[in-house]
Amino acid sequence: MSDQPIKDGVYGFVSGTVGRSFETKNGRAFELEVKDQKQQYPDKWTIWGDLAVREGDRATVKGWLGISRETYQKDGETKVAIRRAVNKPELSASEHTPSSSPRGAQGQPQQEEPWAKTSPGSTAATDAWNAPGGYSDESPF
Repeated sequence: MSDQPIKDGVYGFVSGTVGRSFETKNGRAFELEVKDQKQQYPDKWTIWGDLAVREGDRATVKGWLGISRETYQKDGETKVAIRRAVNKPELSASEHTPSSSPRGAQGQPQQEEPWAKTSPGSTAATDAWNAPGGYSDESPF
């Protein structure tokens, strides 16, 4: 048993597609869009933390879940919005999608590593530097 007191709250997992990322006075965050086949629009969860994900990735995060109801005025009518958030998140799983835009820790586009490409005029199969098993433990000197 832990010596820590039990904290009231809901701790859980949220899985979906990474949407936009942004920064506020409270720190970095991104949206995780959760949509099943019955929904026309996704539920959006705000994930408060700077995790290694990119827009378009599929991800599962765990943390303290918070849901709040807010009212606002639009066109003279009172509307209701439901805010969903994950606080103190941890990345449980992620799948990078080919169409996702790479983002670094500060949300800036990352440069592709020059050694990840094959040299001009060659393919991955003929490029000794990128071919699987194209290395040895032997010293080159």
